[in-house]
Amino acid sequence: MNSLLQKESMAGQVQMIYIDPPYGIKYGSNFQPFTNKREVKDGADADLTQEPEMLKAFRDTWELGIHSYLTYLRDRLVLAKDLLHESGSVFVQISNENLHHTVELLDEIYGTLNRVSVITFRKTSGAGSISGKTNTLAAVSDYLVWYAKDKGKVKYNQLYLPKEFGGEGASQYLLLEEQSGARRRMTKRESEDASIWPQHARPFGADNLTSASGVDKTRYDVKFQQNKRGRYAAPSKGKPTLCVR
Repeated sequence: MNSLLQKESMAGQVQMIYIDPPYGIKYGSNFQPFTNKREVKDGADADLTQEPEMLKAFRDTWELGIHSYLTYLRDRLVLAKDLLHESGSVFVQISNENLHHTVELLDEIYGTLNRVSVITFRKTSGAGSISGKTNTLAAVSDYLVWYAKDKGKVKYNQLYLPKEFGGEGASQYLLLEEQSGARRRMTKRESEDASIWPQHARPFGADNLTSASGVDKTRYDVKFQQNKRGRYAAPSKGKPTLCVR
């Protein structure tokens, strides 16, 4: 990153930087320095590369513990900020061991007002502590910390995925609206097999229309399905649709 800044003059030109640092500070793994030697023993001098910059880059051990780790991470986050465009963002992937330290560093370098989100994502398998063993709850997720160089100028495009009946995010659609406008609850068979629905029927779910805040300014009367004569339509089994505050 320093080379991109100094030699390539790319300061302020990068839109997005993704950083995936070592998760913890207790690793003892070595980088394989020679292509013809696949077995590498941790702590063995013969298995360490003689190049100091390679040693710093690939050996995940920290002489001063958490202090060395945070210095390593801070230097990269500062360089990342210099590279970012005003509308750019940095993403740091981290586990729960050092999530709090990572957020503290990002708050200091980018500012708390430029914190966009801490995204939790599920791992393929659960794991314990850094050693891989645990007698308590296994860690089943990691985190993606998102900061903007300037949150007011950040670029964001919402992603949309199609919902499929019965799939993720669509399990609450257990009502049917038929072509006539009549609405009813699905039968057990209909909830299991969409192919037997009446023609042009559409699934939907019921939800409340009350505000979570509960303050008076969010409460007001709403007229729903009112016909030309000022009466409420009755699309389902002759029962009127009620409108409540």
